[in-house]
Amino acid sequence: MSNMIAGSGEPRRSPYTPASRSGPSIALTRAIEAALSRPDRSEHAIAGRLVLAKDGRPIRSILTGRRVLVTGSYASRKAGRSQVFESMTERQFFMHCEVLTKVVDYRAQPFRFEFNFGGKWRTYIADCVRLLDNGVVEVVELKSDLRDLQNRDYCGKIECVRQLCHLLGWRFRIIRKSHLEKRPTKTSNIELIQQDRLTAFDEHHVYRVMDWLAEGPSTVGDLASRSEAQSSMP
Repeated sequence: MSNMIAGSGEPRRSPYTPASRSGPSIALTRAIEAALSRPDRSEHAIAGRLVLAKDGRPIRSILTGRRVLVTGSYASRKAGRSQVFESMTERQFFMHCEVLTKVVDYRAQPFRFEFNFGGKWRTYIADCVRLLDNGVVEVVELKSDLRDLQNRDYCGKIECVRQLCHLLGWRFRIIRKSHLEKRPTKTSNIELIQQDRLTAFDEHHVYRVMDWLAEGPSTVGDLASRSEAQSSMP
């Protein structure tokens, strides 16, 4: 599925209602489709095109078994699907997305941009696209180092992508490995929390935690210890 991107107009926040989520990555998919179907976009010159995979899978194959890069699949409970990655930096970023409450939904390489740059038709596939709890869609480029950012052609291409995101009312960010590891304690906590991401909770557990949080802020560790102590009571 491809959609043309208009070359003018004020950016708008993507509509998002938490209650509308009913399946794997449906919240992010609806936010993307809402931005592409804005009625005012047809009134302006075309700046590029966005090609979105119909089945929700990554726009290109990553796990081919023939690549020398580090590749793998991260099972996401939040998105309800596996997220493919091409570096340990991408995997680490997915772990952050899985734990951070401000991230509602996220997907690896869900679409590609096509646009004219330097007289040539160029393509760009985002490493990750995520929906935040304030309704903002964020297109993220992940970098293990700064070598690509020293290339003038690459920087020009990235700037085109940034402008396309602006036209859609989205945010574009470059996140480096050093950003993810800036706070070691936070990184360690995220790694510990995401290890239990596939744990199942029933309504009784949820209501119990909500009652405790009504008494005031608490840490995940304290809540877990409190729940374990209560469960062991005769």
